[in-house]
Amino acid sequence: RSYRLLSLVMPAPTDSATMPGKFFASHWRGVSYGPFAPDSKRVVDADFAHIARLGFNSVRLYEIPDQHTLDAAMRHGLKLLCGIPWSEHIDFFSEASAWEDIRRRVANGAAFLGRQEAVAAILVGNEIEKTLVRWMRPHRVRAALEELIELAHAQAPQKLVSYATYPSTEYLVPRNADFLAVNVYLERREAFARYLSRLQNLA
Repeated sequence: RSYRLLSLVMPAPTDSATMPGKFFASHWRGVSYGPFAPDSKRVVDADFAHIARLGFNSVRLYEIPDQHTLDAAMRHGLKLLCGIPWSEHIDFFSEASAWEDIRRRVANGAAFLGRQEAVAAILVGNEIEKTLVRWMRPHRVRAALEELIELAHAQAPQKLVSYATYPSTEYLVPRNADFLAVNVYLERREAFARYLSRLQNLA
């Protein structure tokens, strides 16, 4: 299969997208899933059923789900955290056409996801590479991400919106993001606990 299944634990809303304070209103225990293989409808349904049986209540997707995936999530009581994919590993400031294409992808993706009951939150990007961020200048990249979040908010006002950074660019936190999203792969419990404290400060 051309997708991977990774366990993770993160806070998130269940029935509604609410942020009453520093933390989400309830706990979201989820897995990341994808990308999808061609003609994978039966596989997705079986996997979502298995995910629910394991006690998870949410799934992070790296692609915009099709109707079958949305229906499968609803059928098995799973909430979705959906990424809107675009070419994060290019200098999107160097060509106006590239930036306009990114804006269009985010606006169209958010408009679709905003209408889906199974979708709890949207990510407008994922892990822009650290050397590229430095090349383009961090303050310019953050401003661009904030513009994408604004676009997503306009198209999906009832959904939470953020950008998924990673430890090498932990400083890249959009000021208008609804929550802090960081991809962390630390296999030692002690190291993860220390970094979790750091993320609490960032949040």
